[in-house]
Amino acid sequence: MKLSRFCKLISLNGKFKAIINCLNRAIVELSPDKASVLEKMYDNVSSLALLDDESLNLLKTTGLVLEDSVDEIDLFRRWFENIKLDTSIIKAVVLLTSRCNLGCTYCFEDGYIKNRQLDMDRETASRIINWLHKFAKKHKSKEMKVYFYGGEPTLNPEMLEFFPEELICATSREGITPEFYMYTNGTILNDHLIKVLENYKFKYLQITLDGPPEIHNKRRPFKTGKRSYKVIHKNINRILRDTNSKVLLLINFDLQNYQALPSFLDEISEFKDQNFAIAFSPVFETKCNLEHCNNYRLPSKQYYHIWADLLKIAARKGFSCNPIRIFDKGPCTFWRLSHLVFDPLGNIYKCIGMPGMEEYKIGNVSQGFSPDLIERIYKYIEMTPWDNDECRKCAYLPLCLGGCRLHCVMENGNITDTFCHKELIENCEIEMIRDLISRKMTIEGSIE
Repeated sequence: MKLSRFCKLISLNGKFKAIINCLNRAIVELSPDKASVLEKMYDNVSSLALLDDESLNLLKTTGLVLEDSVDEIDLFRRWFENIKLDTSIIKAVVLLTSRCNLGCTYCFEDGYIKNRQLDMDRETASRIINWLHKFAKKHKSKEMKVYFYGGEPTLNPEMLEFFPEELICATSREGITPEFYMYTNGTILNDHLIKVLENYKFKYLQITLDGPPEIHNKRRPFKTGKRSYKVIHKNINRILRDTNSKVLLLINFDLQNYQALPSFLDEISEFKDQNFAIAFSPVFETKCNLEHCNNYRLPSKQYYHIWADLLKIAARKGFSCNPIRIFDKGPCTFWRLSHLVFDPLGNIYKCIGMPGMEEYKIGNVSQGFSPDLIERIYKYIEMTPWDNDECRKCAYLPLCLGGCRLHCVMENGNITDTFCHKELIENCEIEMIRDLISRKMTIEGSIE
């Protein structure tokens, strides 16, 4: 018998209290003495004999202990392949426009799509809808989730209504009822948009506030220079009051604002008992926002700890938090055959951060549902940036998969490079797992 190469012992208050399986996401609680036994296993497998049969069976059923003959890299490959080719759920990010009414100081889209000022038209929307319908029919998909994005999607209100209406009509023939989501800056809200959110049952809207008014307004002003905080705050209140949509508040942080965020959470405490959650994200350096990043970028080791601290503070203050969620979500859009991004011209990409980067365009829906286009999608998802000694030996391989493809492009200019997320996982994701354990959530069992 052997301890899985993908397991990690999680420390809580200085003692090992749980063991996780990074491949199948199992979590097992441990008493201190049993944790000590497993810790010794890293050096001496014979320590397993100190465990009782019930404890050993639990570790076996959760894949934390395996037979010596099991090839775990082969297990990982097969697990990853199944996820990549699973087409039961289609996820489509649809950029309704490249236009935006804000002038955010750290916008990663400047220089790519935003300067082209493009709106999706009915013809392109219809082609995307037809493409998604054919994909669902061919692959017998069971669900479809559509995320409207931009630019600012509410600047194209016609398509925000046309697209859901036509997609529902098309997919109803396959027995699919699409779910709708929106990434919006929250500055535009009127009676008509409220009706759209309700008529098409939008699940959630992601809206950004970057701290108290005096900080947010410096970072995310209107292009006219006017302040945006008050408008957004008011619209969040109305969405929570007049719709059934959840609001996910995204707070981007860096040196400019992170110290003000704990007190900012007190300022928005009115939202915490409503259909509302919070997520944090560091501002990463891109080719588009060098001036802002030169002034305010956090060193990677520092932002990992700040990220984890902000999540803990928000949770202590009673907010529902959206963690980084590498652990429970698994591989991102890039790696999945049925997860795609469509820009306003109908160009297809595999990553939400890549529209406008011509070298990473897969094709266009005007080509139809062609074998050539599908083959190019396969070419992307069959990359193996993790296939090196360092990654194969890392317990976090099933969580990291060689790192974020967009980060590789931004940092190294090469989509096939490795971008190690070990520090991020250890400082942030593991912190959220500790929180789940403390609240007795997602636990497979306990060994006393």
